[in-house]
Amino acid sequence: MFISIDHLTKDFRGRPAALNDLTVDLPQGMIGLIGPNGAGKTTLMRILTGIIKPTKGKVFIDGQDLSSPANRRNLKRHLGYLPQHILPYDNLTPLEFLDYI
Repeated sequence: MFISIDHLTKDFRGRPAALNDLTVDLPQGMIGLIGPNGAGKTTLMRILTGIIKPTKGKVFIDGQDLSSPANRRNLKRHLGYLPQHILPYDNLTPLEFLDYI
């Protein structure tokens, strides 16, 4: 799976941007994210898994633009994500959350 991130930004109201104009290509294979608390690691993972949408920028996984709902649904069929703390996501309905889990 090849991931291309282009000018990705995620703002949260009243708080500093979690991600600010991130552009990077991640080759196929295992990638580690290391950084201090608040660096945007979890936010990036949630964007890459289609759980939240970026404020600006684009994410392409194997050439598929994640801004498309159909592409996000297709990605979720092939990708697993186990967060450190499993909490309900505000943007998912209870049924969507159960389906996600």
